[in-house]
Amino acid sequence: MKQMANSAILIYGMGGLGIEIAKNIALAGVKNLTIQDCKLAEIQDLGTQFFLREEDVGKNRAEASSSRLAELNPYVSLSALKTGLDCDSDLSYLARYQCVILTEAPLKVQICVNNFCRQQTPQIKFISADVFGVCCGAFCDFGDNFEITDLDGEEPKEIFIEKISKGKPGVVSCFKNKMHGFDTGDHVTFREIYGMTALNGWTCQIKVLSPYMFEICDTTGEEFAPYKHGGIARQVKVSQNASFKSLEQEILNPSLLIPDLCRFEAPANIHLGFLALHRFNEKFKRFPKAWCVDDSSNLVSLAKGLNTELTNKVTTIDEDLLNVLSYTNTGCLSPLCAALGGFVAQEGIKAVTGKFTPLKQWLYLDCRDVINKEEATTPDMFTPRLVKQQLGYPQNKTKLSCVYPL
Repeated sequence: MKQMANSAILIYGMGGLGIEIAKNIALAGVKNLTIQDCKLAEIQDLGTQFFLREEDVGKNRAEASSSRLAELNPYVSLSALKTGLDCDSDLSYLARYQCVILTEAPLKVQICVNNFCRQQTPQIKFISADVFGVCCGAFCDFGDNFEITDLDGEEPKEIFIEKISKGKPGVVSCFKNKMHGFDTGDHVTFREIYGMTALNGWTCQIKVLSPYMFEICDTTGEEFAPYKHGGIARQVKVSQNASFKSLEQEILNPSLLIPDLCRFEAPANIHLGFLALHRFNEKFKRFPKAWCVDDSSNLVSLAKGLNTELTNKVTTIDEDLLNVLSYTNTGCLSPLCAALGGFVAQEGIKAVTGKFTPLKQWLYLDCRDVINKEEATTPDMFTPRLVKQQLGYPQNKTKLSCVYPL
């Protein structure tokens, strides 16, 4: 993978999700990997950030993680930046990267960085991702004209030919009724054909007639002699271009992937909930507190207001989901970090290699079923244990259904 071996990727935010992405990309083997974070490690980071130790609390998260991350792959040049990102930051240093991945960044900062990436020549691929409690999401923008050199990464298919008819169009039959595995629109090339030798080296687009037959070009011309025997048809990988919209455009009219058809409305509701979380943070300079009913009510109200601004409005707002998102948003679940971290890292590799079909453009997942809504909860129950000890909280041995820390 020559492109990957010559690529440079920056990941911002070294929380549980950011370190998962960085770990996977380091193992994949890019040339340069930069991790950036201005936050200091806290006790609650230890629940999901597996490259931090208790002695790292109070240190910069990127700097504290860099040495352990570098041990994963000695062929990757890894560097750490301790600076933050905001809309007034000088973003010129991002121009040296082929892909920029943001986590734990305010929405306004995401938009600023995305716009900067789109203004570069060539355009820098942009990914943003976050985990809020029992919900997580990712966004991809690979520019106006992203070339996909290989849609599926599979080896090209080959079949032996039994017969090729002279016709308009000609029809190819597979040897001994072996299934060809091609799809309509695929391109194939031919070799080792006897008789209709004009097809040797010829590449054409096909139309599938059955699992054993497909149409090719017009074979009625004089240059096409009657088919005698032999021949192999081989699939040809043809690059395709994909066009992406900016984050600013996609916010109000999102292109959502539906991962669970049983919860068809969930991605739209989570998208609305994430927008409401960012609006809540802008308004109150913090995110909703764990299991705070007042904050949850405010979040639902903000979500309803934001829904009127969307081009494609959410038809049925799931208030239960928004409440759960508000109650748990300050938490970070390791399984969600692992799942989304692997997915985002894969999208980052797609961005720099052009191999495999990328996400267009939003993915949202949730695991709301882990929450026991019937269990009595208070915000104090979700204070990390070590913090409780430091603050002199009485020992509470109540078994919680939610994952520490929140």
